[in-house]
Amino acid sequence: MPKKIEAVPIVPTNANEERLAKAGEAAIELNALQVAANDNAKAVAVQLGYDGSLSVGALEDEIRFYQRRTVEACLELGKRLLVLKELTPYGEFQQRITLLGFEYRNASRFMQAAIKTSKSANLSLLSSQVKSMAAFLELVTHDEDVIENLAEIDDIERMSASEVRALARNLKAEADANDKLLQDKNAKIDKLTRENKKGVVAPTNWEDAFKPLLDQQHVAVTQIALKLGDIKNVIDAGLQVEVPENEEPSLHNARKLLATKIKADLEQAKEQLEASLHYFDKTLDGWL
Repeated sequence: MPKKIEAVPIVPTNANEERLAKAGEAAIELNALQVAANDNAKAVAVQLGYDGSLSVGALEDEIRFYQRRTVEACLELGKRLLVLKELTPYGEFQQRITLLGFEYRNASRFMQAAIKTSKSANLSLLSSQVKSMAAFLELVTHDEDVIENLAEIDDIERMSASEVRALARNLKAEADANDKLLQDKNAKIDKLTRENKKGVVAPTNWEDAFKPLLDQQHVAVTQIALKLGDIKNVIDAGLQVEVPENEEPSLHNARKLLATKIKADLEQAKEQLEASLHYFDKTLDGWL
């Protein structure tokens, strides 16, 4: 008997059209998401001053390249990670970070460094001076007023992360102490003002009222004395160096450069002191 041939079921035409329509809608939605991701990535790149490739593959290759460098690498890594984050679908960025060999915590520090440096002139300046990536990443964690003070320190570029951390802690403590003195002074003045407005007849103890000003002056003078002591230590250290005779010319030039810098800084400090004395002569000197 001839073999029976089974009939192949025919899918209705309207069912095929429905599947095609859904596939088309999905493709349109996916394309819209990709366009939005590309636009976001371009915006971040412009904000950060990044003019490299915007493809995922190229970004990952460059990230691997900059992983082998120092502070510049830290910032370039941060820029690329931020752009890559915009290009990566939601929920996949941390997985890509792991595949690149990063801990997410470290990647976050690089991204934070790139963002803060793009907004801070002081950090931008320090990024070209500090040689240690760990020290620079420590700088990034501090407020702008502390960073501004750190940027004024001559040997900041040679400091380790722990030294930067300790110095920043000291600067913050000094700033907090000065703020506390200023707050106490203002509180005293506000209290006296309120009492005067209430018509308080009792005489004011002005020596007590001026005590916060005296304390603030004491802190300022103490800081000046400490800084002058630091300069003396630098001079002593520069004079104590001994080298073989064949290195004498180089040592002579180094001491000359050190002397030139210290002389210029002392002259500037002298001018500032004379200006303060002149201002004092025109104001408080009349009570002496």
